[in-house]
Amino acid sequence: MAEAGWPPGAARRLPLREVRTRFRSGEVELHGSLTLPPTGAGPFKTVVFVHGSDPVPSAGREWLPHLLAANGIAAFVFDKRGTGCSAGRYVQHFGVLSDDVVAAVRSLRERPEGDRAAIGVAGCSQGGWVAPLAALKEPAIRFVAVGYGLAMSMADEDRLEAPLKLRDLGASETAVAEYEALNATLHALARAGFQDWGPFERQLEQFKDRPWMALARSPPSWVGVVLQMGLAQAKAAAPGMFQHFFQPFYDPVPPLETLPVPMLWLIAADDREAPPGPTLAVLERLQRQGRPVSTVLFPNADHGIVETTTQAGRRIRTGHSARYFTTLLDWVRAQP
Repeated sequence: MAEAGWPPGAARRLPLREVRTRFRSGEVELHGSLTLPPTGAGPFKTVVFVHGSDPVPSAGREWLPHLLAANGIAAFVFDKRGTGCSAGRYVQHFGVLSDDVVAAVRSLRERPEGDRAAIGVAGCSQGGWVAPLAALKEPAIRFVAVGYGLAMSMADEDRLEAPLKLRDLGASETAVAEYEALNATLHALARAGFQDWGPFERQLEQFKDRPWMALARSPPSWVGVVLQMGLAQAKAAAPGMFQHFFQPFYDPVPPLETLPVPMLWLIAADDREAPPGPTLAVLERLQRQGRPVSTVLFPNADHGIVETTTQAGRRIRTGHSARYFTTLLDWVRAQP
């Protein structure tokens, strides 16, 4: 119902309150922003937003704080280490990033605005690996929401994602099969610690003149990164990246099997970046085992819960699914 004197369907700016904060995760100082509802002294139920993979700052730039604060829930975002106003080196290492989320939650528990008994985390995309791990480490986290995340390793994501995108770019099934053979060799090389590049180099030489090689440079895949960097640079960089920068073979399923708090998973049914099939199978198994897991599947939605249509053979993103924001909001409201 519209307020008296306010035209139906019109938008208005709410006087949300923002508190800039700093906190420490180990030796690293991180910068965050706590967005509060426009009225009331609190304490408020609070959601900590867990970043995706991009090396960009989050404080003051995310939509989640505005949605939640406008509906009576406080939200906290912080610049990932090595981005924005936060110190440290940017990484995609889940152990490091989950420690940062734990530090954020503990800093909030010292503030008067937050309800210590009602703090949750919400992780989107890569944050879907980090948020449950943080909740496993910190008992003060009472609920976890995951948007378009994965219950499989980054390696499995790479194995499934790139062929889908190659097909979207027009690659034939023969080309996709050759790509998958090359990618499997690269994965085996990575698992062995990059000791012997010979098999991968020979396959790369075998396929170098294939038309699909140009297509394989663009998808954000392991093979694509090697092709963009060049073999010499990849050989020098890969061992350190796989050891310190990220965790390509991290298995997120064991934490999900033991996490006792309620979890909501928002899944894009046609997700090219996070193919949902294996994740749905894991979540359905956990539900059969009585774990507190809820799933909502959004038909015809791609990564970000964004709906798509096909025009002239190309996928066009048309906007967020209608129930995405209300589903998330209603679930958070329902958590004790």
